Amino acid sequence: MRQVWASLWNLRAFDERDFHRIDHLSAAMGVLVHANFDDELANGVAVTKNPYDPQWPGFYVNVQVGESLVTNPDPNATPDELLISAIGPRDEYETQYIRRSTLTAAGATVLTAQQIERLTGVLETIQERFKIIYGAQADPAFAMDVEFKIDAAGDLAVKQARPWVD
Repeated sequence: MRQVWASLWNLRAFDERDFHRIDHLSAAMGVLVHANFDDELANGVAVTKNPYDPQWPGFYVNVQVGESLVTNPDPNATPDELLISAIGPRDEYETQYIRRSTLTAAGATVLTAQQIERLTGVLETIQERFKIIYGAQADPAFAMDVEFKIDAAGDLAVKQARPWVD
């Protein structure tokens, strides 16, 4: 905690503020503390837009088994990469796999259909609410970067949501 708190004044942070002409004395540090998840079934990162085709509303998801890292994976651990897009005949969501996890059995997926459905609902809610908070209702490029877990009981937990930067 002290190391994170002190990083407000490390050289990199100082230089970044200086470059962007941010008053050093107006800067502040915050630390997010959240529950630890033992024996999690999956962890992932989602973006509340379809980066491949913005004309198709949807979500981009990377998810991996257990606690295997998604953002900085081991060289032999590829996560499930999928799109949840509103491309059905009545604009219902369909899941398209771009690649499969190397840590699941052949043909298996990290998330169940029910977990994907629940995640989709949560991502819709996050996108709608944060568009209002950030005043981005008219911005089709606006999206959120969401970190999530599936805990040992199979429940979805959102750990963090922040604006997506292209």
